[in-house]
Amino acid sequence: MDAANKRALVFDLDETLADSLGQHERAFDLALQLNNRSLKELGEKNWLSCFGMRISDIVAFFYRHFENMRMTEQEFLQERERIFMELVEAGMNPMPGFASMMINLPKTRIRLALASSGTTSYVSLCLRKLGLSNSFEAVVTGDDVVHGKPHPEIYLLAAKRLGLAPRECIAVEDSEHGVTSAKDAGMSCIAIHNPALPLRFDLRRADVELPDLAAIPACLFSARTISIDSRIKNK
Repeated sequence: MDAANKRALVFDLDETLADSLGQHERAFDLALQLNNRSLKELGEKNWLSCFGMRISDIVAFFYRHFENMRMTEQEFLQERERIFMELVEAGMNPMPGFASMMINLPKTRIRLALASSGTTSYVSLCLRKLGLSNSFEAVVTGDDVVHGKPHPEIYLLAAKRLGLAPRECIAVEDSEHGVTSAKDAGMSCIAIHNPALPLRFDLRRADVELPDLAAIPACLFSARTISIDSRIKNK
């Protein structure tokens, strides 16, 4: 990946910046229990296949999998969201390497945006909990698009709001759906491997795979410094 001419990083949120898996699993499981079902019944592989998708798309997947649910899809969606927001309000931790990355990213002089499948209300709350409310020039949520990840719409809209071409942006993702969305939009992509997951995603379409967020500034810095110095000398 040639980072020298990239002008923006576009981050995913869940399990990329925010360690939100526990809250998501708890909220879905409690909502399923109200329908005499459990997340365990879905199976690990099916559950992991939902990562990166919008909540409404995940719920639709559940309703194709489970029969005779007590609630309608909309009722389930609303109850799950109520539970989830209470859990997030109680606290949200960042992913490993977050603090180091936020200290060192300004040195790269790169712009920042967010492209999350989450709802606008959740994204706003989560960013506040992480101290990131004013950190992004552009924020796109699952509510802003017709098609969720793995469709490229969310990353195309993020680039548009930045006033950049997708090729000028690098997405930062953790899931296969997210990587697919970013690459199909025409962006480069850094994949962050999450060792806490029981199964490994296929992240081979990503341009670079890094162990955690702390490694991102070093990945960008040398190439961008050379590019900036070259432009200064050529003036």
